Amino acid sequence: MLVDGAQAVMHHPVDVQALGCDFYVFSAHKLYGPTGIGVLYARSELLQTMTPWEGAGR
Repeated sequence: MLVDGAQAVMHHPVDVQALGCDFYVFSAHKLYGPTGIGVLYARSELLQTMTPWEGAGR
């Protein structure tokens, strides 16, 4: 399960283990950070099976 935490991460503590999610994502600008970067949490066993990917913005 993927959780888009963009609206919640700034207002509530997030415990990804308690949520039981496989992935949790949010963008840095929601925390008054720079645009164009973000956070991807993935459960360790899933992260180990993912193929590395490199991309760029526009």
